[in-house]
Amino acid sequence: MPIIQNQLNTDNSPWYKIMEERAIVWNEFARANNLETEGFYNANIVTFEIKTHKLNLFGIRQNSNTGAILVGMNHISEELNITIISPINSSKNYIRIRKRGFLNLFRKQLKNRIRHNNYHITCQEETIFNDLKKLGILSFKKIKKLTINKKGVKLVLFELPHDTSVIESFIKYCNNLA
Repeated sequence: MPIIQNQLNTDNSPWYKIMEERAIVWNEFARANNLETEGFYNANIVTFEIKTHKLNLFGIRQNSNTGAILVGMNHISEELNITIISPINSSKNYIRIRKRGFLNLFRKQLKNRIRHNNYHITCQEETIFNDLKKLGILSFKKIKKLTINKKGVKLVLFELPHDTSVIESFIKYCNNLA
């Protein structure tokens, strides 16, 4: 079942068009990759979930009024969570990417430490960092975390991309790591 509208665009809202475009992009992503998707959209939100036995992908983009702070101003929040449940047997493929922060000093460190833009990266081999850079994952400005370890892959973005080509390449790359 595709991402469907759950309210009509009765007031000709420009936000409705934006949310509809995101729904179309992610419906196309699911169709092109033979995946089932569920979700809905209207002028205030687009949300969807794509699940298989190995892949769990959840996306949301919502528009909310900030209220008393700035009357009439809207706040957009977005998130994309991708989990690939497939053991990564080779530790040379392990990587952790997080925002820089004090708590990173206490996390278990992998062999190599890299600072890239505003991210704290630890990896066993620098080749995986270079591969992910070539794929374009590090071009996203709002990566919350990326972890590739023995449990699988977890990517959290605080943006819902309007182009899925990098996400498709990333999923294919991670499926080849197993």
